[in-house]
Amino acid sequence: KVSNYLQSILFYSPRIIGAYKGAWRRIMEYMISNEIRHYDKDVEKQFLYHEFGNRGKRELSRHEKFRYYGARMLTQFQETGHIDGVASAPKILSVHS
Repeated sequence: KVSNYLQSILFYSPRIIGAYKGAWRRIMEYMISNEIRHYDKDVEKQFLYHEFGNRGKRELSRHEKFRYYGARMLTQFQETGHIDGVASAPKILSVHS
């Protein structure tokens, strides 16, 4: 549902959506390996700490930022049914790059 939202409502390119799908697969792998059945904000926090420790967003590579924003989008979509402008258009993304 999240990828459909990104494509049909926010008009993300298939390439960008693919990058986020990779991030979501990584979250799923994390959940399976830790026997977590349901995703929520606590899982987001655990996953982000697992992936990045105490590093801030500015210290993350472009690929890591896709994982960071992918987790944030997933949580926001789960909680609200939509993705707001802050989570949907991070400065690191460019549909033309």
